[in-house]
Amino acid sequence: MPRFSIIVPIYNVEKYLTSCLESIQKQTFSDFEVLMIDDGTKDGSKKIMKAFEKDKRFHSYHKENGGLSDARNYGIERAKGEYLLFVDSDDAIQKELLFHLDEEIQKHHPEVIKFQIMVLGKEQKEETVNSFSSLNGEEAFETLILNPYFVTAWSYAYQRKFFMKHHFQYQKGRYHEDFGLTPLIILKATSVSSIPYLGYQYFIRENSIMTDHKKTFKKAMDSLYFFDFLLEESKKLPLKEKTRKLFQSYLANTLLCKSKALSKEEKKFFLFELKKRKIDTLLLEDTILRKGKKFLIKLSLPLYVTFFVKGS
Repeated sequence: MPRFSIIVPIYNVEKYLTSCLESIQKQTFSDFEVLMIDDGTKDGSKKIMKAFEKDKRFHSYHKENGGLSDARNYGIERAKGEYLLFVDSDDAIQKELLFHLDEEIQKHHPEVIKFQIMVLGKEQKEETVNSFSSLNGEEAFETLILNPYFVTAWSYAYQRKFFMKHHFQYQKGRYHEDFGLTPLIILKATSVSSIPYLGYQYFIRENSIMTDHKKTFKKAMDSLYFFDFLLEESKKLPLKEKTRKLFQSYLANTLLCKSKALSKEEKKFFLFELKKRKIDTLLLEDTILRKGKKFLIKLSLPLYVTFFVKGS
């Protein structure tokens, strides 16, 4: 059994795929397998995958196009490693990532390990969160949500046994699938670590899903779907009252952010859905500022979104 299974969904990324796979191949820690999941790609990615098969740790799988979530689930079912990692095929990882993850595993054997990321686009910035070892899920959640990339599937390593025990899956056909699963993964974990190593290079590209404004409304509606799903799932968990309120407030604020980029008619519909869900009742009011914001939301949700909400 390899220490790590690295799952790489691949769809029309020949321009970036070689650098992605090379970043994995050059890891200083060598006990890993790579599952290259061809999700019905139509460009030259297959040829690149074939070349990497010369390295016996790299394995190609071919399936009909089903989207990112479906490709990840496909890889999870076939993985053999002790820990799972996801790498998007237009991103890259730093060469000592697996080495530092293995160090943490040897010391603490956590079910989930967070590592830090570099965001690369027009500007470069580091997105970090405090490092810690062996916190329970509730304790880890309270720290990790301070990071804007908290929910990204590719900024964690997951113990495969833990992942399979809870039957975690990414929901096919929806955007923001990470938002729909990562919070539950953290809350259900009994042991979570966060290491300080900047291990992942996330590239913001103009043609990525995250920057495709034509799909903005569907992304907002999918977030609304996951809001309902996560709210119901959280009711099944024996959370402390403090954590439950923080979780609900996190979900509510996420939806408010999604409303910012919508057109006038889309926003009107979306905010109506938020009112139906009594979104204001889920927000924290533990400071004077938060009490003021909550009052304004009750008074005029559109006004609050216009002047106080940042887009996501």
